[in-house]
Amino acid sequence: MAKNSGVLFIIGTSGATNLPLAIAETSLKYGAYIVDINTEDNHFTELIKNKKNKLIVREKSTEVLKVIKEIVENLNQ
Repeated sequence: MAKNSGVLFIIGTSGATNLPLAIAETSLKYGAYIVDINTEDNHFTELIKNKKNKLIVREKSTEVLKVIKEIVENLNQ
């Protein structure tokens, strides 16, 4: 699945275990855009900080996801 992902959202996790990091690495390898939504830097930050296809958001996920929902809803209108 990671090979076919266009966008990978990382929300509220530190990435302290191997599987999530492996999924992110595979997604990046196949050109996915990585969106890291967390209140602080984490293991994913190191992985994506120098990549072009990334967005790092340091806010509470509840607030950010509300905004993303509004954007997606407006795209569908």
